[in-house]
Amino acid sequence: LWHPMGAEADAYWVNQGPGQAQRPFYGAGMAASLRDWARIGQVALDDGRAQGAQLVPAAWMKESTSRLNDQPGYGYFWWTIGDKGYGALGVNGQAIYVQPATRVVIAVAGYWKGATDDTLSDERTAFFEAVAASVAKGGR
Repeated sequence: LWHPMGAEADAYWVNQGPGQAQRPFYGAGMAASLRDWARIGQVALDDGRAQGAQLVPAAWMKESTSRLNDQPGYGYFWWTIGDKGYGALGVNGQAIYVQPATRVVIAVAGYWKGATDDTLSDERTAFFEAVAASVAKGGR
């Protein structure tokens, strides 16, 4: 997936544990450039395609980005965000947002004081939706 999607930098897993017993941080800890995070969002928006190739089956992308349960809206590694989008949510505020109707992909980096913050999460969703609405109206 990484090189075929056109990633411009190497990614790596953040490890945890003492000395020689380190292992990838379970369920999180992938580090990549912000542009490459946005590329992942673009692959999702394009139903698993990048650079003319089908990298992830389209049917899997559709199911993985759909609301599979009522709360909290988690699919297969993707979260539904607001009423119109979905994305990947990292610990401490990092996120990829995809809104198919407007074909908007937004990647954000940040560092919240806590791993999660409901107020900041709501503000982030409002920001994503405002940017997508502006793009839909022809704004930049």
